[in-house]
Amino acid sequence: MKSIFDISSDYLQTISDLENYLIENDTDEVPAHFDEALSINKDEMNDKLRNYYFYIEQLKGEAETLKNHAAKISAKKRAIENNIKRLKNYVASGLQLYGEKNKSGNMFYKHELFKVTATPSSRLKITDEELIPAEYKKEVTTVKIDNAQIKKDIKNGANVEGAFIDNTQLNVNFR
Repeated sequence: MKSIFDISSDYLQTISDLENYLIENDTDEVPAHFDEALSINKDEMNDKLRNYYFYIEQLKGEAETLKNHAAKISAKKRAIENNIKRLKNYVASGLQLYGEKNKSGNMFYKHELFKVTATPSSRLKITDEELIPAEYKKEVTTVKIDNAQIKKDIKNGANVEGAFIDNTQLNVNFR
């Protein structure tokens, strides 16, 4: 089947040939072979456009299907990540009950295949942004608290009003 470009080119060539014929023969009567060529050309264009239409509709359907699958996969990924967090919390609870303390005071459990260690997190928790001193705030488009600096200062003994180091979460690592 011809491309739309070829169909258009053939159509324009037929029109040009017809115009030349009409001028050369000084007539307004269109010969049958030009009528037939223009009709066939129109039919080819009609078929081609119809095929493009159906193909585009098919591609739209495929794109929509992929979009739906992507949403399902994303939801599945979130569910798996949440399951991992929940399982690590179970492991952390088990280590608190049955684990041993290493030299640095972290809980661990040694298995024949792996060693699991739980270290207290040192995640900074901001309880009241208004109480954080200005020296820890960075001006961007909005006010942003410098969590890294607050955490560093608290670890070095500073008392920063409105923030504390939360050591209640355990970071679980398998090696």
